[in-house]
Amino acid sequence: MSSQVIYAEFGRAGRTPRAGPQPIESTGNVAAIHALPTWLRVDVDASHVDIVTRHRYPRADEKPAVLENYRAWLAPRIDAGQYIGYLAQIDGVIVAGAGLTLLDWGPTRDSARNLRARLVNVFTEVGYRRQRIAHELICALMTACDKRGIDQIDLSTSDAGHSFWAGLGFERVSSEMTLLL
Repeated sequence: MSSQVIYAEFGRAGRTPRAGPQPIESTGNVAAIHALPTWLRVDVDASHVDIVTRHRYPRADEKPAVLENYRAWLAPRIDAGQYIGYLAQIDGVIVAGAGLTLLDWGPTRDSARNLRARLVNVFTEVGYRRQRIAHELICALMTACDKRGIDQIDLSTSDAGHSFWAGLGFERVSSEMTLLL
């Protein structure tokens, strides 16, 4: 499974940020639409470090040092406003989440703005997938970026996830490369 960087840009070339969750397309199955769960969006704060870390590293066999390093990195970024995230809560239980790491990127040829966002920690518990919860959390994060004047969001995805992200306006870019030192 290959990983690819894709991004969405706002405010250029006729593209506008999505103002929030997009309407559900009618499939003629009204019962399915009404069966979607009612959930509460919660802003991530320092009390959510453990749940966000679990979303980042969902495997049960993850090394404890990896988890502790991420927790230690995340907490001050939440407090400093460099990490923005939302969680979905149903009956007091967190069932999904998504976040943005805000990067001081500097102006580029394509944008005079200095901030860029990296979408991370998108996770939905198995029993709640394919119910548009992650989609709505991501749309809320896109709106948060627009309000902050951030005009580009980057993320990394697998081939399997490409159509989901393309449906939200993200485009594949092939100019990215990585060197691991």
